[in-house]
Order: sequence, then C-alpha cells, then structure tokens
Amino acid sequence: MRLTQQENKPLSLQECAVFDTCSASYCPIVRAGSWYSEEAVCTNVWFQEEHEVEVQKKLKKHNCEGLFTPEILKNIRRISSKTKGITVL
Repeated sequence: MRLTQQENKPLSLQECAVFDTCSASYCPIVRAGSWYSEEAVCTNVWFQEEHEVEVQKKLKKHNCEGLFTPEILKNIRRISSKTKGITVL
C-alpha cells in the first residue's frame, strides 16, 4: 500500500485496506457519496478521526434519521437526537 509521506493515509480507493469489503456509501478518501443514517460508516483506521466519519458515528449513536450529503456532514458541529438529515419520500 502506497501511503502519503505527510499523513500516512491511502491516496486512492484501491489503496484502502478495507476497499474490497467496504459497504459505506460515503467515502472519506474521495469525499463523495450521500449517506443514510442507517447505512454503514467507514471502518478504515486512517479515517476514524476525520470530521465527517466522527459525525456519522455520532448521528448513528443518537439515532438520527435522514439523508446526509458530504456538505451537510462537513458542516455539522452539534448533534442531538433532534438532528435530522434530508427526508426522502
């Protein structure tokens, strides 16, 4: 696995250690993909402290519902059980 000198994180999906078994719809490597609160969260150890992944874990902990875009995940600062994503009918 080729890692960056600065951060020691994978540079592409193919370099991700969990890519072949990953079921997370939002990927912190490419910072793309909308995420529903009932879906999986990235499990790659290099990304567990990324803001968006931490937010996803907290949203799951608080049983928040809805669709969260990368922009929404990036901008969330406080989470409670009242935090909601986009409602999709």
